[in-house]
Amino acid sequence: MANATIFGSQAKAYQEARPGYPGALFDWIAEEAPARDAVWDCATGSGQAAASLSERFSQVFATDISAEQIGAAVQRANVAYSVAPAEASGLADSSVDAITVATALHWFDFDRYWDEVRRVLRPGGFFAAWSYDHFIFDDAIEEALMTTLRPMIDPFWSEGNRIASEGYKDADVRFPFGRLEAPRFVIAEEWPLERVLTFAESWSATMRLREDPDSSAQVDHLMATVRERLEPRAYKVEAPIHMLAGRV
Repeated sequence: MANATIFGSQAKAYQEARPGYPGALFDWIAEEAPARDAVWDCATGSGQAAASLSERFSQVFATDISAEQIGAAVQRANVAYSVAPAEASGLADSSVDAITVATALHWFDFDRYWDEVRRVLRPGGFFAAWSYDHFIFDDAIEEALMTTLRPMIDPFWSEGNRIASEGYKDADVRFPFGRLEAPRFVIAEEWPLERVLTFAESWSATMRLREDPDSSAQVDHLMATVRERLEPRAYKVEAPIHMLAGRV
């Protein structure tokens, strides 16, 4: 499945269930940027990061390869959405003070993308990409869902997923700028049961597993069993964030 197809098919699930990121992360980006006139949120998905950036920058340019994701994106007056690949944004030369990539860098053609970063970012501009590690769920979720689902989907994670979970090592992403030390950020939220299940369904590994009808039926059975076993209450979810940051 091509990336645009994978993520386009899950636009609604991304909008409903993908995690937000701590406000302190966006405060840090705004502080590190040389100015707050414009920021490019690359591979914006359904716009969770773009919405937070819009509170800190005058103009947000938000692009994504999937028209379906853009169609489901969070709307803000100062966010301009467009459909474009990461490696060819359509933005003007030296037009933004900062560039962000929230949990998507691992899907890019790295060499072409770094050329685009150099072209679009103003001199001295700030770059920040991040991903989250595997989520730690409430014990009840771990027991009822994850202990069964994780072994099922483990063979279906891609190389890109590995690059993300291991923290964007230089050897993987070929980061051409000097790394900056970042504070430690953690996603820590409480989600209703249905959001947890929708989140698990939105994983690319789950989608690949579901391409097999028998495996898809097993997932359906598991989800139905979890709904029967667990109360429809809020459950704790937590994940550490891996940061990759630097200046051009």
